[in-house]
Amino acid sequence: MEIVGIPKERKPGETRVGLAPSGVKSLVRNGVYVLVERGAGEHSGFKDPEYEKAGALIVSTPRRLWKGATLIKKVKEPQPSEYEFIQAKHTLFTFLHLASQENCELVHRLMKSRATAIAYETVVKQGENVILNPMSEIAGVIAAYFAGILTHLVEARSGEIVFHSWYPKVLARAMADYPKPLQGNEPGKVLVLGGGRVGSRAAEVAQGMGGKVALVEKDRAKREFLIDAFMKQKVFVNVISPEEDWAAELAQSDVVIGAVHVHGERAPLIVTEEMLRRASAEKRKIVIDVAVDQGGNVFGSHSTTLDQPVYLDPFGNLRFGVANIPSLARGLATRELEKATLDYTQALAEDRDLALKRFPELAGGINVLEGKLLHEAVAQAHQIKSA
Repeated sequence: MEIVGIPKERKPGETRVGLAPSGVKSLVRNGVYVLVERGAGEHSGFKDPEYEKAGALIVSTPRRLWKGATLIKKVKEPQPSEYEFIQAKHTLFTFLHLASQENCELVHRLMKSRATAIAYETVVKQGENVILNPMSEIAGVIAAYFAGILTHLVEARSGEIVFHSWYPKVLARAMADYPKPLQGNEPGKVLVLGGGRVGSRAAEVAQGMGGKVALVEKDRAKREFLIDAFMKQKVFVNVISPEEDWAAELAQSDVVIGAVHVHGERAPLIVTEEMLRRASAEKRKIVIDVAVDQGGNVFGSHSTTLDQPVYLDPFGNLRFGVANIPSLARGLATRELEKATLDYTQALAEDRDLALKRFPELAGGINVLEGKLLHEAVAQAHQIKSA
């Protein structure tokens, strides 16, 4: 039986936690020993006494947690301050996004440690990202919120980014009303790249906020599905294919939302440097690249934090690159993530080999095993030979 460790998340702006007290209680009830780092759940609204009541042992430092635990249940990838703690005995179960160039050092650290790394985002069952999906839904809604908030409450003045004093209040109101469309912050013309869970939810909510929305999707079957679904919901979104003149939509848009994700791979670059240059000359834009944690769909995207969420690119566009958007939903996102991962966590804690037999999709989640990089797309992204 593995010892499950729930560390405090150290990625800037991350407010979620690997398990809520309810999940800990379920594991303990089924014979699993759980360690929780002191203060791990405070940003999600879960206090240490709640974890203790659920049966967890609270440990005072990350070093003690990683030393005592063997199955590390997280939300985001380990940060540099945690690299030294990773050992061969560990199985990491978390979002990893190893195909991103920003995580190149982490790939090598995981290989060197000989730990096992199971990435939430590459656990695929019947074509569905069963762990990523609920976070994608949340990210889509919040991306639409920011389309309106950034349009009305953030501006560039002489190369400086200025936030309106109402910004925090409106953002707080949006999250309090989640998942309803945020009223009074019409986002203008919005172009959504990709019709998956992030894109479809972003388009729906942005239209509900008064935006004029176009969505470009390359898969014909998905386009037909979305057209039918939007019509039934009386959501007025123009669904187009890449073969159509969507460059005109890009040029005329006020907001661009990048929402194309490929299982475990670097996100496809859809808007190239030249495309962005031409479109920006037509009209400066707000670019919200939800795919930034896998490299981004729009040229020039890089990760930002909730403390400093935006930057200006060389073409004068306001860029939003927060890689952990669902963390704004805090408690809700933690509970949704727990729901999607708890059965897997219980099975992995009992016996990893049996867990792989019971849940074959977990095999696709294993990115690194005993020093070997198993995920081909990650290997290609970093030019490393895969096992």
